[in-house]
This record gives sequence, C-alpha cells and structure tokens, in this order.
Amino acid sequence: MPKPRLPAFDPADIAESNATSYPVAFRAINSKRWNRRLGDHVGLKNFGVNLTRIVPGGQS
Repeated sequence: MPKPRLPAFDPADIAESNATSYPVAFRAINSKRWNRRLGDHVGLKNFGVNLTRIVPGGQS
C-alpha cells in the first residue's frame, strides 16, 4: 500500500474523550464510548467528523 500523502494524518494521534452531555442516569452506560473529533483536527466548520470506539460492554 502506498504511503499516504499530506494532509493525511493518523487518527490515533488525536486525543480521545469520553465526555458526554447525557443525563446523569445514562452517563455510566456511555462511559465506555470514546470519541476522536477528526473534523476539529482538520478545521471543518460546517459539520463534524467523529471516530467513535465502543469497548466491550459499552452501548452505541
């Protein structure tokens, strides 16, 4: 596979967050969801692109 050309980036280089705005009753369920905001990294303003990782036992 050829090496990616710029402006390609490795999503693993972007910090993950499991912050949520869900009500307190649902926060524990969603604590196993981790998001990377890829759109913010590349400067998108009109829409977002997120990479979500859900560990075993998490809820989508």
